[in-house]
Amino acid sequence: MRKIIYILVLGAILFSPACGGGGRGFIPRPTHQPEPPSSQQQLPTEPSIPSRNCLTARMPALSRLEVGSEFEFVLKGEFREEVFQGSGRILYDREFVEPVRVSRGEMIPGDAVFMAKLDADGFVPFAFTPLPGNCGLPAGRGELLKVRFRLLNAPPPSFRIRLLNTPEYLQLRSHSGGRVSFDLAMEVLSE
Repeated sequence: MRKIIYILVLGAILFSPACGGGGRGFIPRPTHQPEPPSSQQQLPTEPSIPSRNCLTARMPALSRLEVGSEFEFVLKGEFREEVFQGSGRILYDREFVEPVRVSRGEMIPGDAVFMAKLDADGFVPFAFTPLPGNCGLPAGRGELLKVRFRLLNAPPPSFRIRLLNTPEYLQLRSHSGGRVSFDLAMEVLSE
């Protein structure tokens, strides 16, 4: 009889969930595994949040393009915090270039309001904001807008399409309506 009780108790212990029975709740004892060399270790990376807010205008070196060809002026944003609204003006000289098309970048959601106008005299005004009840642009990096231009005449080497950098036109705003400070940069691609 003692032997039967002993077998039943032992069976109950072995088949209980805490000891691995039923396949639930069992946590195997960790065993030492050699770590792969660091060159083979691939950890998933998350996009980092920028340390500051920045708007970067990017365009190609126009001296490398033929008259009549088209190119893109791209405005990129790097935000360390949510940006709720933005507006600005992209200045250009009508003697050398003309805007052909403007489109929102991937950073501005499809359900957000995005406005831009191509027929202004020497500038492309733009603005973006989410619809009421929605969030603004999240912290991170991405393209805000792209303006496609056509080269009409060979410009001087110092020619640049640029943002009008005055507070009444170029601004970013938080959800509470306050101004968001940012740096401004220009990249001219050599290729």
